[in-house]
Amino acid sequence: RLQVQQAQASLESARAQARNASASYDRVRQLYENNNASRNDLDAARAAQESAEAQVRALEKQLELANSQLSYTRITAPVKGDIAAVDREVNENVQAGQSIVQLSSDAQMEVEVAIPEILIARLREGQKAQVQFDALPGKEFAATITEVGVSSTGFATTFPVTVRLDRNDPDIRPGMAAEVGFNFSLSDQKERFLVPLVALGEDRQGRFVYVVEP
Repeated sequence: RLQVQQAQASLESARAQARNASASYDRVRQLYENNNASRNDLDAARAAQESAEAQVRALEKQLELANSQLSYTRITAPVKGDIAAVDREVNENVQAGQSIVQLSSDAQMEVEVAIPEILIARLREGQKAQVQFDALPGKEFAATITEVGVSSTGFATTFPVTVRLDRNDPDIRPGMAAEVGFNFSLSDQKERFLVPLVALGEDRQGRFVYVVEP
């Protein structure tokens, strides 16, 4: 904020000097037209005016930059809500992408779910989904996929997918356990064996399961 104030003060001073230089040039130009000033005097007055105007433009850019840098010090939440947790301390340096605070908001309730790699390619943003909450039996909520992760998480190679509820319900609370259902076309169905994650092993060659042959 101090840099902005200093830039504003410098700009106001430069504008005042530019006004004086412009008035001086007009005065010398009238004297020159009446043969009371030399050509050198006129050229010097014009150069002083142009220099003052150039200084004003430079300081306007400097003020614009200072305001832009100041805007980076303000963090605005995309929705209204309550701060659920603070992840950083005052005066702590943060990097791009790091979490500052966790915001709890019922304006746009979202659910994040881990999707196996064999299914992630069949999900797209805008695709519809259904959400059920363990704490709200018998209720199903329509939702829309808003984000499909591009990098896997965990050794089981799952990808994060975020769905947003199409409408809110006052009974839904942040942190509730949920199940998310997705609709796949029949043409995408392929016969596969499904095993629980705990049955997967992993070594340098990849993941594997043990098969018992009778």
